[in-house]
Amino acid sequence: MRQEYRWCLLLFVGCVMISTTSAETPLPLTAKAWRTERLEVFPELKRLPEWSPSLSVFALAHAQDLIRRGVISHRDAQGRDVAQRAGEAGLPPGEYGEVVGAGPLWQKIWQAWRNSPEHRELLLEARWQAWGGAVVRDGNVLVCVIDEYRSHK
Repeated sequence: MRQEYRWCLLLFVGCVMISTTSAETPLPLTAKAWRTERLEVFPELKRLPEWSPSLSVFALAHAQDLIRRGVISHRDAQGRDVAQRAGEAGLPPGEYGEVVGAGPLWQKIWQAWRNSPEHRELLLEARWQAWGGAVVRDGNVLVCVIDEYRSHK
């Protein structure tokens, strides 16, 4: 299987092992870069939720955890999902959504999300109030996490 397709498939399989060969490096992507990419990949979006630095830090912690453990999963090492992790991190109560992906290029991860009905639906959901994202590199692998939030109101 060609390398570029193998990583896109990781988006759809939980707990897939990633070969880690070097130290993790967070990529310093700006909120503007995230917004631009999301609107380019999903031009049908009417509006974006507000960018949240706290959700970006939260997403970064999960991306780093996934790199360290060598897996792609919505659950952390203790088995907690995004809502459970958010509560323990002191984020406000509400509903949380998350997309996770891995691949050689940031843009390929976005395209895989666009082509996945579940990821696409979450990223196009109009009722999200805030979102944040982070991407971490380990060798030739990027792990990208987007977390979204809306209050219960």
